[in-house]
Amino acid sequence: MNKFLQIFLLSILIIISLTNSFAQLVPDFKVNDDNTSYSHFVGKAGSDSSGNFVIVWQDERNSTSAAPNVTIYGQRFNYIGNKIGSNFRVNPVADTAQTPDIVVKKNGDFIVCWTDKSNSNLVMRMFDKNANPLSPITQVCDTVFSNTIPVIGVDDIGNFIIAWEFYLPSTGDMVLFQMFDRAGNKIGVNSNVSDTGINSRKRYPSLTVHHNGSFIICWQDNRLNHQSYDIYFQRFNAIGEKSGNNTKVNSSLTDEQIYPKISSDSSGNFCITWLETRVSTQSYLTYCQYYSSTATPLGNNLLIAVDTPPTALFLRPNGEAAIGITEGNLMKIQRMNSNRTFLGNSFSISNEVPSSWKLLSDLNISNNRIISVWQDNRNGQFDVYANIRSFSNPDSVTSITQISTEIPSNFTLGQNYPNPFNNSTQIGFDISQNNFYKLEIYNNLGQKVKEVFNKFLSAGSYKINFESGNISSGVYQYIISSSKERFVKSFVLLK
Repeated sequence: MNKFLQIFLLSILIIISLTNSFAQLVPDFKVNDDNTSYSHFVGKAGSDSSGNFVIVWQDERNSTSAAPNVTIYGQRFNYIGNKIGSNFRVNPVADTAQTPDIVVKKNGDFIVCWTDKSNSNLVMRMFDKNANPLSPITQVCDTVFSNTIPVIGVDDIGNFIIAWEFYLPSTGDMVLFQMFDRAGNKIGVNSNVSDTGINSRKRYPSLTVHHNGSFIICWQDNRLNHQSYDIYFQRFNAIGEKSGNNTKVNSSLTDEQIYPKISSDSSGNFCITWLETRVSTQSYLTYCQYYSSTATPLGNNLLIAVDTPPTALFLRPNGEAAIGITEGNLMKIQRMNSNRTFLGNSFSISNEVPSSWKLLSDLNISNNRIISVWQDNRNGQFDVYANIRSFSNPDSVTSITQISTEIPSNFTLGQNYPNPFNNSTQIGFDISQNNFYKLEIYNNLGQKVKEVFNKFLSAGSYKINFESGNISSGVYQYIISSSKERFVKSFVLLK
């Protein structure tokens, strides 16, 4: 290969490395830091008021051929997805810990609950924001027998609730809950969600806790037909008293309804998703049902997707929702407006290593960022992976080209060229600090007409090629901003 051709190919590689089509704020990253051949499963995430987050999971790295030990591990991250410290042990003794869940308080302190399958115990532990234990491992269940699938939620002052599936041969499957004060002291005893006298199997609970401490638990229940399940929910006030009776969610009378998820917004409105299995057509349907804060149904059962089971649900404070669904080995998110209409099409959570098997285990939304967590076998064994996308613009393909890695002395926004323009124009900007940045377009009424990108960028000089799309002719402002600064300029679009 001659020297000229070598230089030419090297130049092409440099250009490719500096040009990115950003569909993700933070690309896929591996959460567990070990490189053993053992697997890691069931990642769960929680975030604080600043967007910093913690992921916990069940981890087999301490297993041996003689002792298949499973431990709960955790990892802290700042709001841009950088690790804070290394993986830490949630339970200090390697045993058979499984199915963790986590809730993070506004100040960054967090609580983890999990099941210890060696003796069918359900336990929890509290930590400060630096992952220092605030409590010993505390037993949640009153009866040690078969306690599984715990879920946890917290209110604004730090009181928390744990719900789970419990089984005794004499009683069958039940869903129980336990309330705690913010110091981790039990409030009362384990309580049953079911109406009195109902003989049925109740499984797979999901929980949402409101700001004022009231909460709702949903589950699958076969009280109407012992051969199939329906979805029910029960509301509770802040002291754990039932508000109304158990309420059936699904309208179908013939097919089986399983695997419910629940989430609520800042007004107390809530949404429940579930999977309907139709034996007659051998199909799987993802449905959701919205309710007002008084549990009044908002519309009817809404079909979200076909042959794509739901795996996660998260409502933003304003009522917008992200529903995680699975399509083969693809993970997708369907966004919903607060008025219960679809917000764009569903989009793939990860486009990396398409051949790997990915199973979404949790979603968390902090500000405008969707944190997705899944298990992934791209390395052979299963590892826990995550990424971060913009909620408002998750599948953006705006081309952002970094033209220099030299750190500018100031944060500046250049005038677009050409200006006026017909369909496309170039916009340049310099950023002097690593941070999240967004570029937005506003009309002369002060209304936002487009978010061009919302992305973490490293310090340097950039340019983008802005396509006007369906924006009409007029004078517009384009604004680039970070958490610390913003710059505004105008352009003229002529069509």
